[in-house]
Amino acid sequence: MSPRRALLVAFGAFALPLPAVVFLGCASEAATHAESGTVVAFDLAADFADPDAFYSYPYPSDLRLGPGGGPIGASFPNPKRNALLKPVQRAIDEHKGFPLVPVAYFTFSAPMAGRDENVAIAADLS
Repeated sequence: MSPRRALLVAFGAFALPLPAVVFLGCASEAATHAESGTVVAFDLAADFADPDAFYSYPYPSDLRLGPGGGPIGASFPNPKRNALLKPVQRAIDEHKGFPLVPVAYFTFSAPMAGRDENVAIAADLS
């Protein structure tokens, strides 16, 4: 499989709609600041080349780019060492910047509060 094809397969397999990602994320550590309620993980000191730190900071982000201007493919988590992800990780390194897809991965300090999907969230104009 070509690196480009592997990358396309990976984005098709791992690109969940944002609401699904939001409700799946949950951080292992509590927030360390005075913010109340559930907050997004935002660790600027995280090692973005370390797969264990992948969910310590929102993905994608320009802070996650390597010296060549491309995402650091080895940082994409593969805890079970799935052989299908290895060519994807290599393909990530070959591209400059991140693809323009409306997907982001976040981790939160606690589970998100449940919401009724039929009730719209009112805009805050302040």
